[in-house]
Amino acid sequence: MTLLGSRLSVTLDSSLGDNEQDANSALAELEKGLRSSKIGEQCEAIVRFPTLFEKYPFPILINSSFLKLADVFRGGNNFLRFWILRVCQQSEKHLDKILNIDEFVKRIFAVIHSNDPIARALSLKVLGSVAGIIPGHAQIHHSVRSSLDSNNMVEVEAAIYAAIQFAAVSKTFAVSMCNKMSTMIQGLSTPVNMKLQLIPVLQHMHHDTTTAAMVRILCTQLLNNYPAARDFTLVILNTLTELSLATLVDIPSQVSLVLDAGYSDIETGIIKLAKRPQCWTNPTIDRLVEIIQTLPLRRTPALLHVLVILTRSPAIVHSHHDRKSKLMSLAHDMSLSCDLLVAVKSVQIIANIVSYCYKEGLPVFPDSIFVLEALLLVLTVSDTTTSYILKTALKCTVSLCQSNLSLCSQFVDLIGNQMLNESNTHSALLCEALAAIGNLEPQVLKPFQPSILKKLNHAHYNQSKTMLYTLLFQIHAGSNFAQSDFLQYISPLNSIPLWDIYRVARSAARYGHHNICLYILNKISHKICSENLYFWLISFQYLSQGENFLKTGTDSENRNVYIENLEKSITCYCKALSSLKAANVFTNQVIEYVNLRCELLQAVSRLLATCNSLCTTPPPAIASTVAQTTRDDLHRFGHITTQLRKRSLEFHALIECYDRLYELCFDLDNSSLLNIKILKYMSSLLEYSINMIVCTNNQYTEQPLLDIEDVDGLSLEHKIMIKYCNEILHLTKLNFNAMPKVITHKKINIVKHQCQILMDTPMCFPRFIFQSLQSTQIKLSIQPERKFNTQGTETVTIQNNHELIIKVEGVIEKMSRVPQFRSINNVRIHLNSQLLIRSAHDASKLPDASAVKALKQEVPAHNDFFTAEFLLSFQIGGSHQIQISASLVDQEDKTWHTGPRHTLTVKVHDEVHHNRPGVSN
Repeated sequence: MTLLGSRLSVTLDSSLGDNEQDANSALAELEKGLRSSKIGEQCEAIVRFPTLFEKYPFPILINSSFLKLADVFRGGNNFLRFWILRVCQQSEKHLDKILNIDEFVKRIFAVIHSNDPIARALSLKVLGSVAGIIPGHAQIHHSVRSSLDSNNMVEVEAAIYAAIQFAAVSKTFAVSMCNKMSTMIQGLSTPVNMKLQLIPVLQHMHHDTTTAAMVRILCTQLLNNYPAARDFTLVILNTLTELSLATLVDIPSQVSLVLDAGYSDIETGIIKLAKRPQCWTNPTIDRLVEIIQTLPLRRTPALLHVLVILTRSPAIVHSHHDRKSKLMSLAHDMSLSCDLLVAVKSVQIIANIVSYCYKEGLPVFPDSIFVLEALLLVLTVSDTTTSYILKTALKCTVSLCQSNLSLCSQFVDLIGNQMLNESNTHSALLCEALAAIGNLEPQVLKPFQPSILKKLNHAHYNQSKTMLYTLLFQIHAGSNFAQSDFLQYISPLNSIPLWDIYRVARSAARYGHHNICLYILNKISHKICSENLYFWLISFQYLSQGENFLKTGTDSENRNVYIENLEKSITCYCKALSSLKAANVFTNQVIEYVNLRCELLQAVSRLLATCNSLCTTPPPAIASTVAQTTRDDLHRFGHITTQLRKRSLEFHALIECYDRLYELCFDLDNSSLLNIKILKYMSSLLEYSINMIVCTNNQYTEQPLLDIEDVDGLSLEHKIMIKYCNEILHLTKLNFNAMPKVITHKKINIVKHQCQILMDTPMCFPRFIFQSLQSTQIKLSIQPERKFNTQGTETVTIQNNHELIIKVEGVIEKMSRVPQFRSINNVRIHLNSQLLIRSAHDASKLPDASAVKALKQEVPAHNDFFTAEFLLSFQIGGSHQIQISASLVDQEDKTWHTGPRHTLTVKVHDEVHHNRPGVSN
């Protein structure tokens, strides 16, 4: 085959062009509106462009759209120009996708020479709103400078807006405009209201130290010249604050300036400065403390909040943790204030400092704990307590308990007694706090069990009942309920609405109480009207039933019973999988999680059967001969050796599946990810235990480790699961210390006991099974441009005869109800190409393996958009398959294989075949 004469055609196995077809149709519809003779239809088309950009944020579409808008801006009226300005301001993150920047600017800039000052003002504002993509455009800089001298106030205000935008992105513009701004601000002919608009331009003049110093001197002079002008003072101080944050210099002097101003509404500037604690000095903090002591109560909370932010910094806390320091003295004095907001802010400061002291082993004074207890007592009985104040105090309590578990009992006594008080109106919040502490140390809640049950049975329904159930589940976490306790738990369910009953079931599954969960689901599963939700509850019911079988099986002394129950549990999990797929509301991660749990139970079942075969299948007569032939002494034990090694491989494959599942779960919270880690660790322990029996001397097996950074910060359900894992590991060490190269009943019994412990381990279902907190999806668009052939197949015509350039564009779509668990640094694009069918007319002698290519490229995601290009060279004729996939790289450089995956089929036709008679070009 002549490589330079080869011809490529590309067939897409998946319809990658659907998004582009939809985008082109939407753009054509809006373009039709732009060409309309009715101004209303034109405006309607213009205001729909930001929605189009959000849905199809691809450069070709955005570039074409902005060029069309620029045409309308150049030839339209001021009303249309105003709405185009709004489109530019609302689409800021898509501006860098404009490819023909010069052409776009040329069409907008043409209006700057209009005789209409309003048109010129709108042009300046549009250019200012796109300053991020044209920071160094000298002509625009000159126009902004010239417009500042205009006699029309609208044009001047537009020039000021543009100056602010360009000064933020262009060092050249900021430096060149410094003298101009200074002259205008200090000029007597400049109106006062214009000076107030000009001063904020100065905050962006921080690109070099010289300019920043000139701005600071100018602002200081203005403060001296207008000491009584409140508006001037506020604007100047805000400008200096932003300048200090950008340059990270003169922050102590800036804090003094803000404090000396004495205005209550300037304190937001100090809060901004507090976010740079590394720039604060001890004298500055002492100065802030002295000023707080002289302020009226109405101004105190804002400045105390500054100290709350600062005390989150270890360096500052280390310098002020002593009880005699000004900061600690102020916090203790203010904690006794009659203003509850002042008191709770002071307690926040104390809690931050005390938590740090506990973690670092520094001394803690008893009165620091006493002030929090006293405040909690006051807040729970006061009628003026707001939810925010009580929540803040309770968060401080939980924070202290996390840093020192010995404090749990005394805070539980205080909060629990107040929560059980029937007249207390804050019982829901107090229940949440008790649950947070109980998640750290559940045994401290046990004395309150009778009181909690009494409140459940006799109190009227309120929002705290579901949380009361959570407290009871925490008390019994890791153990089965007695029959009497079970009846006490389920009797109050009749007075609770269905949704809250479901929440109780969810909480029971979280802490491993599947018998109660199963009872609740049997009660409510037939009361669902939605088919999808019905299948979900049925699958949830099968999951709980399967786990309940495991628990009842291990309680029996008859080994045959728990093996039978293990088989029943596996059957329930298979039914649950079918119902989950029928529900059609869950991600593949949830289904795979349940599937791997089922596979783990199946692997345990096969391992138990293998262990039992030691008694039923003795080694054959030729076992010794086989051992000598294979030079493996363990073969003299016959069938059991081979089967145990197979079981080891099965657990190893299961571990790899858990690894793959983990890499798919970018959107999971850390607690759910840890749950997957623990299940993988269980599988690793059983594999390790088997290898200790059947591995030879020349094989080395490492002990598995559970990668956990903060062991003390683990939640209750994880502590329970890890406790059982440690029991399995302890038994494994017995086999490790036993005599090698001998398979005995004692060793096999240890493995069987480990399987029983794994079955007895409460399966605490993670949160992501019930609730998705965030969703991150990647949409890919593959180029070159495609068209349909006469057979209706998508094809690509390549001009270069033997090379194919593939351009991948993608958009990251994020939806989250909470702050993102992890941020995205880069996107990694993987491209794999392999030969499927070799052409019969291919004359090349290259092996098929040479057609396999694996390429990858890591690109940054700018404003959730990324692009990558690959060049592929095909040297063998035939049919090639290209697989393109995307994965995310987070801030810790971890790779998450979230997908998606697309497949292309490339057909390479050699020149001889292409020119044969009867074959069309």
